[in-house]
Amino acid sequence: MEITSPDGTVRHVRKATQHAIAAGEVVRIMTGGGGGYGSPSERDREALHRDIRDGYISPEAARRDYGVELPAPE
Repeated sequence: MEITSPDGTVRHVRKATQHAIAAGEVVRIMTGGGGGYGSPSERDREALHRDIRDGYISPEAARRDYGVELPAPE
């Protein structure tokens, strides 16, 4: 976790308990990805279409990662 003060000073903390956050500070929490489960080639095509439409993945990523050719959203 990072805590950035208004003056740009950044504190890096490992545990998110008992850290005071002052007004104007920005907290950034970084987590590992879930990685998913199952074969990417078996991913539901409608879910892939939604992911492209919502900007989570690109048509290029769908082709590369899922082995599927999907059109770009309109």
